[in-house]
Amino acid sequence: HGYAHNLFSLLCQHTPNPPFHNFLLPANIQLFGIDSGVKRSTAGAAYRRVRTAAFMGKKLMNLPNNISHLCQISLSKFNNQYRMLLPEKMPGSNFIASLHLDPLTQIDPNEIYPVRAATSHPIEENFRVQLFEQLLNTDQHLSIDHLSSLGELMFQSDAGYTSCDLNSEETHLLVNLIRQQKSLNNVLFGAKITGGGGGGTVAVLAQNSSEAVETIATIVDQYEKISGRQTRTFSGSSSGLATYPSMTIEM
Repeated sequence: HGYAHNLFSLLCQHTPNPPFHNFLLPANIQLFGIDSGVKRSTAGAAYRRVRTAAFMGKKLMNLPNNISHLCQISLSKFNNQYRMLLPEKMPGSNFIASLHLDPLTQIDPNEIYPVRAATSHPIEENFRVQLFEQLLNTDQHLSIDHLSSLGELMFQSDAGYTSCDLNSEETHLLVNLIRQQKSLNNVLFGAKITGGGGGGTVAVLAQNSSEAVETIATIVDQYEKISGRQTRTFSGSSSGLATYPSMTIEM
């Protein structure tokens, strides 16, 4: 259902038919994806540890029955009522395994789980995503102040991944190179790791200009020299999934 030059906003809490909508990107910005060259996997130990820790935190919060997802809690309420009640870290042996509600993971008694960071991240990220969309929809030609605020939300998101140990040295390097460049001019505004973390692609918010393209190329060159990895850069927009005919696959 995606359209060209639009971002696709999807509320994943509702299945099997989650609500979604498209919104057009402002004309004076463009998005880049820089492949770090590091393969990521949501089946990795770091992702499992954080997922498990988030479910542990949700259980320890003893939420009302009408709260199914951590993202349903406002950030202010979480900060005021729950954040400091959660342990920063917890050994798996201290958590009663029978209370674990996630069917996809198990409590490892020998693992140390980052409960507070893993529980707060989806709540903070939900707040950032909603604010990001509101700022993007302000105008079709955003001011430098708006672009800087959008970029800051991306940097905060990346820091959230880092707090959960879902970053990688390579993606951290890319984000830092972009942060350094941001302080030199007003063509790059923010960057963040994407997906489940642990590698993969870094998303970059930039000015829609040839100078931004040249700056990205410079950063990629720096990154490859420092990291020793080959990378790829993605930009522009496809025609959107909505232009392709639907298919029915019978199993």
